[in-house]
Amino acid sequence: MPTSFQRYFLLFVLFTLWNTTQAQSKFTISGTIRDAKNGESIIGASVVVKDHPSTGTVTNAYGFYSLSLDSGSYILSFRYLGFATTDTLIHLKSNIHLNKDLGENT
Repeated sequence: MPTSFQRYFLLFVLFTLWNTTQAQSKFTISGTIRDAKNGESIIGASVVVKDHPSTGTVTNAYGFYSLSLDSGSYILSFRYLGFATTDTLIHLKSNIHLNKDLGENT
């Protein structure tokens, strides 16, 4: 007959294994956003998850962005004032490198 300690230890191990199998994996999408006309990096451009507008990031001084999300499918909106917004569907099951060129609004 198992002791109390052995029972609690077994429950702890089973709970830990169950909990890790239930956790979703996070992956990162990153890249650079540039001006399609001249190839210059765009500083301060927004990358937003379309269905979750509070989830997103902005590009740094080099036009680089990085966003970590749970695995799944998302529509990302790439935006900058004076440029056309570009929406892109991604299927995030591993890390993705995605560069974007934004064209001016017409």
